Amino acid sequence: LMALFILLALVKPIVRWTVHCFRSGPEPIVLSREAQPLLHAVVDRLCATLDTPRPSEIRVDADINASAGPRSIIGGFFSQNTVLTVGLPLVAGMNVRQLLGIVSHELGHFAQSGGGTELTQLVRVLNAWLAELAMGRDFVDDYLERMANSHMQLVRLIFWLPMFCISTARRLMGMMMIAGHAASCFEARQKEFDADAYEIYVSGSDDFAGTTKQLRVLAAAYSMTMDHLRDSWQDRRLSDDLPRMVAVNAAGISDERRRQIQRLALTEKSEWHATHPSDAERIAAAGRLALPGI
Repeated sequence: LMALFILLALVKPIVRWTVHCFRSGPEPIVLSREAQPLLHAVVDRLCATLDTPRPSEIRVDADINASAGPRSIIGGFFSQNTVLTVGLPLVAGMNVRQLLGIVSHELGHFAQSGGGTELTQLVRVLNAWLAELAMGRDFVDDYLERMANSHMQLVRLIFWLPMFCISTARRLMGMMMIAGHAASCFEARQKEFDADAYEIYVSGSDDFAGTTKQLRVLAAAYSMTMDHLRDSWQDRRLSDDLPRMVAVNAAGISDERRRQIQRLALTEKSEWHATHPSDAERIAAAGRLALPGI
């Protein structure tokens, strides 16, 4: 019985994660070649210039971010179907040089050796599994705890030992989780520096610094926009054009506030658990490359 409970504690996070992977989310907005031939032509040109694989699909969303990865978490291990996703607020709030630099950064992730985005996904899955083992709780854990605290002495005796073994195993998994997370985050930061080199080659070291600072301004404007939409929703009003609204709010940020946002970004340091280097480190690395851009 004890062995069965320990095995259950190890297996149930995998079951939950598998169910999560197959759960359908919102339909992505895909930009086909027929609908957006110029965009695809530009991305093809960038891929040829940078010698990177071409994405199988280009998507857009409403985030202040761009990303590159497999079409699905599971499917990425078995196929080369890769997806480039670009946040529309970046399109509205960046100039063309900055935007193509950001796209080049994401294309750089497609070219990375050592398994690229698929290996990164696998590492994240393993880290998530360890985290679930170490800290996750569900109705099974609640049941075991109730039985271990039962007023019946025989029941307490039966369930205390498996609870002790599971608790000990969780402490060990917790230490493995921290070590694995630290190692994978270090690798992720190095991959970001590598992808930055693609962006710097395209847009130049000076524009890279400007893009990094503008991202912070857009993030602040996005937060302002969400606050405004929450208030306006009380009157049942929403924006017709969210990316444009973010760009307008960014343009309306005062010079002093803009300097404060950018100054704060340049004083932050990378933590051991960060998946991305600090802005200051990235801008310094771009300065050392001293590239004019193409």
